[in-house]
Parts: sequence; C-alpha cells; structure tokens
Amino acid sequence: MILPLSFFSRSPVLPEFRIAEREFVNLHIPPRLLLPLKREAITYVPEGEFPRRVQVGEVLARAQGFPLLAPLAGAADLHSDDVIRIRVSGALHAVRIDTQPQFENMQAFLDFCDAHGLFYLDESPVPLSSAIRRAIEGAKSGKLRAFVVSEADAELPLYWKSVFAGQGVERLHLEDLLRGLFPGVHIFRTQTVSDRTDFFHARLLQPAVLIKKALRSRELRSPQSWLEDGVVYLAPPVVHGLIRALFHGEPFTHRPVVFRDFLRRKDTVALLPNGSVPADVFADRLPADGWEAPGQRNESADFLASFSIAIERHAAFYRFRSMKGQIPCTGCRACNDICPVDARPLSLIFDQRRFDRRSCFQCGLCELVCEANIPLSSMIGGLK
Repeated sequence: MILPLSFFSRSPVLPEFRIAEREFVNLHIPPRLLLPLKREAITYVPEGEFPRRVQVGEVLARAQGFPLLAPLAGAADLHSDDVIRIRVSGALHAVRIDTQPQFENMQAFLDFCDAHGLFYLDESPVPLSSAIRRAIEGAKSGKLRAFVVSEADAELPLYWKSVFAGQGVERLHLEDLLRGLFPGVHIFRTQTVSDRTDFFHARLLQPAVLIKKALRSRELRSPQSWLEDGVVYLAPPVVHGLIRALFHGEPFTHRPVVFRDFLRRKDTVALLPNGSVPADVFADRLPADGWEAPGQRNESADFLASFSIAIERHAAFYRFRSMKGQIPCTGCRACNDICPVDARPLSLIFDQRRFDRRSCFQCGLCELVCEANIPLSSMIGGLK
C-alpha cells in the first residue's frame, strides 16, 4: 500500500479556547518546543507597532526569515524586550521571544543535532547525525521523494531546504503521518515534567500535540531512519512498526498507549486494539473486582497508593477504585497532567472540594485525554 504525498498535507486545526470572563490568568505559551541553545544565537525583533489587535498566525517578531506567529487572537502589547502579551477575553497570555541557532555549514548543524537531539524526548541528547546523513545521501542520489521529520525540526526549515529543496525532495512531518494513521493517540499516563508550563502549547487540542506527548516516553529514545518507497522516516522503532502496519493494509487496528510505572519510574508504550481500553486488554490479569489501592485516604487523591502488575517484565497496569464506586476511573492522572491551569480535574472523581473551579476555563482537554471517557466537562458544568 503506497500513499500519495498528498496524504501528508498539513491542515492545522487551531483550538477554540473557551475562556470565561473572570480574573486575569497568566499562562506561558511558547510558540513551539525549543531546543536548548549553547551556540551563538540571533534574536527576534518585534515586527509592527504595539499595542495592536492580532489574529492567529499573524507575525509578531522576525529573525532572518524565522517568523514568530501569534498562537492566539487578541490585543497584543510588548511587555518587555523578550515577552509579548496577548489579552484574550479576560485572560493574559505571554509569548516569549526566544532565540534561534546560527550555523555556518552543515557539519555545524549535524554537531548541533548530536549535542541536543532534534526530537527533544527528554533531557538526554539523542544522536541523529547518522540518520540525517542517510537522508542527505538519498537526496543527492535522486532516489528520495520525501523526508519525514518531527515537528520540533520545523524551527530549522532554512537548513533542511538548503539540503533537500534543490533535489525536489518534499519535507513532511511525523505528526501528520501519525495523525493519518490514528484518529488520535490515547494517553493512559503521560510522563511528568518538572516545569509543566514549559510544555503548554497553544495547539494542545491537536492530535499532533498528543502524539508528541506520547513520543516523549523513555521507551522511545532511539530514533532511527527507515526507507520505504523513496521516503525516509526519522522516528523511534515503535513508530516504524506502526508505519509498516499501514503499508501492509492495516492502518487502524491498534493504537499506542503510554503507561507509567510508578514503582520503577519508567514509561512504557503498548499497542492496544482499537475500541479497547487497558482494563479490557488486561482484564484476565486482574481480579474480578479490580484493585483497591492500599493506604487510600479520603481527603486527597494525591495520597492514593498504586498497585502494579508487571506485564512482560516492563509494562504495568494500574487501576484505582473510585470512591463513589460509579465512575470507572483508572487513576492515570492524565487529566491532571494536561490541565493548563492546574485545576486538578482528577479531584472531580475523588474529592470535588479540591477541584479549583475558579481557575478552570473549561477548555475540555481533561475530557479529551481521559482513557475511561469520563464526561469531565459535564461534571464541571454541573458544579454549584
């Protein structure tokens, strides 16, 4: 099964932020995932007059051809030399003007890839220069039609174009490919980061961003290049397996799910059949009445202890019994992890008094990532 290049065409869908009229909320929204920079950098220069009304995608600043686009529509003003504020329906969002690396040649660019890792899966660097060189060799030989990269590489378009544009090679994005493979990646438990606000993105509702969160798993740290019908895929091995499934005519049979092992502090990615939830897949390994977490306390969901069952030495499944006994919550805490204002939506299940209703602006992200499909938005709307 060979897909046309039009299959990968980018069609971004920006989310509708439902922000109620209330007190101001400060959110740090970086326009993209940025790589740590240690080389000489160039600085963005604000473009146009401030304050002014801006639309989504409007250029706020520019640096030698690299535009900084507005992630939200609203009234923008230059708060300081490196922060632009956008006021949206009573909320205040800050867009930080960061810097870009400047390379004199391709070798410096490859050294940068080795030093920092284009995928930025974790704090550890991922060496990718060998895979990139393979793609470059394919482009020079005229046998390469396209090169699939992660969206994090989009901040370096000038250098990719300098290598591939002259050979007529189209640069595609891994997230677009996976968005075609699956309706969305279901996240059972995402990896916890020390500073959540650094990973909040204006396009959280897009499947591409959910896929990026799934690809941040520690199990996926070793990207490799793979050539299929003139297209080089630079992706983790598990993603290659998913791509191969597509080429063999089975594109929608399974979906990746990220598990978090609380005891080993390790993430694992498993493939679940579509239409199934982890409780269905591992039902034969669990008691009929499920697990009740030892040491459970009524006053806070944070005190819930976890009970794990090792599956094939590294995977683990966790199940919490709801205090109310009616909602099949798995206790994955994905809703808490993705909440942009840390309103603790998991408390809606275990202890509604801990839910920060005042901060919540009902964006719907918690319900979107809920593996148990719990109607959290309706529960929030029903609070008095």
